[in-house]
Amino acid sequence: MEHYDVETFQENQSNFEYYFITQHKIKYFLKFSSAAYLFSSQCLSCSNIFDFSFYPERKSIPDPKVFTTIIKLILEFIEKHQCPIIFVCDDTDQKGPARLRLFKQKATNFEDKFLFQDLIISGDYSLYIGIFSHISDANFFNYLAELDLEDII
Repeated sequence: MEHYDVETFQENQSNFEYYFITQHKIKYFLKFSSAAYLFSSQCLSCSNIFDFSFYPERKSIPDPKVFTTIIKLILEFIEKHQCPIIFVCDDTDQKGPARLRLFKQKATNFEDKFLFQDLIISGDYSLYIGIFSHISDANFFNYLAELDLEDII
């Protein structure tokens, strides 16, 4: 899997930020932060879930190494911290379904080590949510049911 080298931007207990620079000199920022706010307060196992987001510093150019770098970092983060990663695919440009499909497609390459599940919430504004976790996560199939949708929508 060809990828870019990722550098640490900053880390603390609840936020982990990284970046990489593409061959086109576009810097991407990647962030993992506590996602406890997305879940009902009764879900004790949800307190260790991290939210993932990323963005380029300027308009990006199609580059297949960008997505493989992102997937590689997510999987390494899960391994290192033994925690699930949840993400909400941005749909302001109507590309949310395609982004979620891409994550899902990549997840099938790692089914022997990681679990993936998705949820699509349709309404006035549609949400495309995905979650990755280590295959040994006994609570994995409960997480999406514990989402506090009122806080998300």
